[in-house]
Amino acid sequence: MISFNKAPRILVTGAGGYLGAHIVNELRARGHSVTGSGRHPNPGDPGWVQCDLLDRDGTDYLLESTRPDVIIHAAAQVPKGIGDYNDDATGSVQMVENIIASRPKSLFLISSMTVYGNGVSGRISESMPLNPSSSYAQGKVDAENLARRSGVPGYAIRIPGLYGPPRKGGLVYNALAAIRRKEIPSLPASPLTWAAMDVRDAARAISTLVPGAPDRFTPINIGYSGAVSINRLIRILQLELGFNFEYATVHPEFEFDLGFFEEIANYVLPPFETAIKHFIRQPDA
Repeated sequence: MISFNKAPRILVTGAGGYLGAHIVNELRARGHSVTGSGRHPNPGDPGWVQCDLLDRDGTDYLLESTRPDVIIHAAAQVPKGIGDYNDDATGSVQMVENIIASRPKSLFLISSMTVYGNGVSGRISESMPLNPSSSYAQGKVDAENLARRSGVPGYAIRIPGLYGPPRKGGLVYNALAAIRRKEIPSLPASPLTWAAMDVRDAARAISTLVPGAPDRFTPINIGYSGAVSINRLIRILQLELGFNFEYATVHPEFEFDLGFFEEIANYVLPPFETAIKHFIRQPDA
């Protein structure tokens, strides 16, 4: 592991985005020095540098002017719906290529559990073969491989899909809202490997990795402990809200192997059920 002799300077790309904004807030709450960066100006944040990471010269300037010890790269072309996962993902890969060309000290790349493929079940460890089944997932794999081949130290942080404020949409939010109204929610009709995580828990977990960095680029799973599936989500919502209905589709059930994360971060995430119950109590908090 690489330990920093002083408080590390941290750059968060995509800091105006859903996850990036939460990461910035979490790190600053912990007393870290953080620069946020995004394509658009943010006059309300004095620690902000505007940059389009698809511009090589602009990326070089960003890293030269901020001189970060750690880059948490949360910028990406993010699908807005299921049908968008096969959209062209070359832009996301190009961003990583430009960052690597600027010779960062360490790179924490926000990747995705989709690199493991659809249909996986059981315990998912970082050493499993990758089987990306969409352009989005392949883009994450390509970005991970770029970073690994470059020799830059850091993590490929493989996280589930996210829910939580301020987003009002997605499977978890929509299922909860429908069941609250005593309506049957719209749910996937075919088996789907799926996981979700509250964006606040994801940002908190990612921030625990910052005090150091590995001496090589390595994958790390971050997610809730215990078994996860769409069926498990629906059962929790039904029991907590007292509204039962038949849902015949059986989805794969799996759990992340979090041993590496817990060892490095000295932090234990709650079970999926605990997180969903918390979200039921305060979905917009």
